Amino acid sequence: MPELPEVETVRRSLLPLVKNKVITAINTNWEKILINGLATFQKEIVGSEITTIDRRGKYLLMRLSNGETIISHLRMEGRYYVVKDANTPFDKHDHVTFTFQDGSQLRYRDLRKFGRMRLIKTGQEDQVTALAKLGPEPTPSTFDEADFAQRLKRHHKPIKSVLLDQTVVAGVGNIYADEVLWLSRLNPLQPADTLKSKEIKTLHDAIIQELNAAIAAGGTSAHTYVDAEGNRVLFKMPCTSMIGKVPRAIAAARRLSKLRLVSAEPITAHTVSHYIKGGGQRDLSLGVNRWHCIGEIDGKPHFQSRWVSGGGC
Repeated sequence: MPELPEVETVRRSLLPLVKNKVITAINTNWEKILINGLATFQKEIVGSEITTIDRRGKYLLMRLSNGETIISHLRMEGRYYVVKDANTPFDKHDHVTFTFQDGSQLRYRDLRKFGRMRLIKTGQEDQVTALAKLGPEPTPSTFDEADFAQRLKRHHKPIKSVLLDQTVVAGVGNIYADEVLWLSRLNPLQPADTLKSKEIKTLHDAIIQELNAAIAAGGTSAHTYVDAEGNRVLFKMPCTSMIGKVPRAIAAARRLSKLRLVSAEPITAHTVSHYIKGGGQRDLSLGVNRWHCIGEIDGKPHFQSRWVSGGGC
C-alpha cells in the first residue's frame, strides 16, 4: 500500500497537471469507489475547478472552487494519471474519469478496486472518522517528541505494530516502519512501552529523517507504484558494511509465536531455502533492494518474510 512518501509524490506530480482545470463530467464503471455515489458527485462537482491538492497522512485532499473537497485513498493499487485527449483508449482497470473543459481527462486506475473517494464540505475533514483519528504528521513542526513518547507508553504491543497504527503517527506503513526501526537499531518485536527516552528520541528523529528522504527521492517503487506521470522511482537506503553478512536463511510455513529476531540486515543476492506446502524444498534466489531478517524458532534459523521490504542496497 502506498505510504506517506508515495502519496506525497503523487500529490506533487498530479497538482501541476490538474490545477485550475474545470471539471465538465465525472463517470465511473465501479460506483463503490465513490462513497457518496455517482449522482452526488455529478451534481456537486461538475462546473467546479480544482484549486489545489493537499494531503493528510495517506489521504489526498482535492480542493474544489465550489467549497468542497474530494478525499481520496489509493489503498493497494490505486493511481491517478492524466491524458491530453479524453478519447484516448481506456485501460481495463480505469474506473473513474474526470473530464476537463480543455478536453483532457484525469483517470483513476485501480487493479483491485479497493480505493475510495468521498465528497465533503471543505473544513469538515474532522467529521470524517478516518481523518479525525489520524496522529500528527511526521514533520519537525507537528511531530512532538514528548507527545510521541506518551503515545508509545500507552501500548504494550510490538513497536512495529504501534508505528503502523495511524493514530500514533500518520503515514507510516510497513516499508518505512522497517526502515526507521533499522536506523534506530530497535527490535520490531520490542514492546512499545519499554522503549527508553534515548531510544524514543532516536526513533522520533529517524521517522522524520527517513520520510523526508523518501519524499525527496520520489517514494519507493513497491510492486505497481508509480507517480501521476508514470515514473517509477526507487528510494534506496545506503548500506556498506552489512552487505553479505547473512549468506543463508530458512523460510518455513509454521506459526511464528515463538519467533525470536536475531538480526535485520540489508544484504546482496543470496539463496533462501523455502519449504513448500506438502513437503519438499526449493531454492529461491533473492536480489538486492530488500531487507532480510533472520529469526529463530526453537533454536532453528527462520526467515521471516513480513520484514522483507524497504530500500536495501
